[in-house]
Amino acid sequence: MRARPRVCEALLFALALQTGVCYGIKWLALSKTPAALALNQTQHCKQLEGLVSAQVQLCRSNLELMHTIVHAAREVMKACRRAFADMRWNCSSIELAPNYLLDLERGTRESAFVYALSAAAISHAIARACTSGDLPGCSCGPVPALLGQFQTLEPVDSLIPHFLAPEKERSPGTLPAPALTHRMILGKSLPSLCLSFPIFLMQG
Repeated sequence: MRARPRVCEALLFALALQTGVCYGIKWLALSKTPAALALNQTQHCKQLEGLVSAQVQLCRSNLELMHTIVHAAREVMKACRRAFADMRWNCSSIELAPNYLLDLERGTRESAFVYALSAAAISHAIARACTSGDLPGCSCGPVPALLGQFQTLEPVDSLIPHFLAPEKERSPGTLPAPALTHRMILGKSLPSLCLSFPIFLMQG
């Protein structure tokens, strides 16, 4: 069947966007993608800001996902600014993506929040694209069929550590804190991915 591999490719693309502490949120620069850019040809991938070469290759092989990914990046921007609107750190530096200031470049509480928020947003965006039928070959379906169909995604969880932290960057059996957060949000939540989404992303 083609459905299962297609969904796995979508989720692995999401994981690749989050790989590494430094590059884990640089893809949020996709929020600046001009509306005039159709994203219907592979050469458009090189015009996208914030992607490293490996992510550009993934873009080319998963072109139908890019509108969903761009939408997720825009949602993260809005949600972060909304969540911290009345605080000293108001998430304004997120607008500088991919050239962040130190508050988001280093392993700070702020960068951890944005990392987790972006993981939730991209996971939800792909899940919603599945349920709405916007992602060709996706195994998600209308409720209540979701619960049974998402059981096919469990093997993806075992691949998450390798995508979040390559072996040469970590000790055996360990993951950096942002990777653990992402695994908790995306990997451990696959069975309910199509049904759940943080409330703060749905407000406003």
